[in-house]
Amino acid sequence: MRVILFLLSSFMLFLGCYETQFKWTEYEYPEGNFKIDLPNTPEEKTYQIETELGLSDLHFFIVEKDNYWFTVSYSQFPDSMLPYVSKATLIGEVTYGLEISQEAKIIKEKISDYRGFPCVTFIANSDDFKNNLYGKHILVNNTQYVLHSFSEGNASEPSEFQRYMESFELIDLPEQIKPEFTWQEYYSPDSSYTAKFIGDPIYKKGTRDFQNHKLNIFSWGFFKGAAAMKIDEVYCDDISFSDTSMANKVCDYFAESLEGKIIKSKYKNVGEYKVREIVTKDPNLDTRGYFRIYYFENKLLILACSEPPDKWFNDMHEKYFDSFKFVKN
Repeated sequence: MRVILFLLSSFMLFLGCYETQFKWTEYEYPEGNFKIDLPNTPEEKTYQIETELGLSDLHFFIVEKDNYWFTVSYSQFPDSMLPYVSKATLIGEVTYGLEISQEAKIIKEKISDYRGFPCVTFIANSDDFKNNLYGKHILVNNTQYVLHSFSEGNASEPSEFQRYMESFELIDLPEQIKPEFTWQEYYSPDSSYTAKFIGDPIYKKGTRDFQNHKLNIFSWGFFKGAAAMKIDEVYCDDISFSDTSMANKVCDYFAESLEGKIIKSKYKNVGEYKVREIVTKDPNLDTRGYFRIYYFENKLLILACSEPPDKWFNDMHEKYFDSFKFVKN
């Protein structure tokens, strides 16, 4: 999907145009389940693109009228990806698609819904042009619709773009599909504890510099689309994590580097262990990060779960945290 948005955003940023007025005609596309007003007959193209969310067909419609440009496209993700595509995915990809081109930045953004489905409308500005890029992205279950319009010159007419954006309409309103998650228990590599994930975990080793210390990190967890849950085992040769003051500085560093600003922190007892729980909020994606930290003298054990704002992700972190268990020898 990032590839798709990069192509669309980059393409739109290189188009120029002049002020004009249009005669609008409604075009209907049953195969894409939408209709939209356009000032001319669109050119239609179809591409097949491999994205991080799977293979996707991109259906692309473009109109050039008196050097104004209007595009609408739609792409469908594999049904298997439905549980992992969310409002946060849509918002993140809009930002990514513009920023990666290094040609534009969002100057106005509105996150809303279109007939119950997540929608992002935005205006972006580029230093290379005098006028703006207008966009509207809608996620309908596993189908994403992308509308872009653009002009460059001294006298573009924003109302033309607004009319274009508002003319988009679904032919039939589908039911919102609630994805089903399958939880499966996995053992840690040393078999000292277990946790449940909604997909096969991946494993990584790495290091991070923290103040004057080098942290050695072993991570394992599940990452796909909007869904993310992982466990970090953090070691450091010259830090004793029984020193909770230093340990908490490390925890804060991890939490804020992953998910934004800390908005809540508390201690609680979980079985025989005293743990710290942290909640963070990403102001850009409206996602929340949930962390549970177990303290040991030689390591920190950090459980993390990213929870997008979509209702079917509600309280996923609780089920994930409750699934974590130490294995008794």
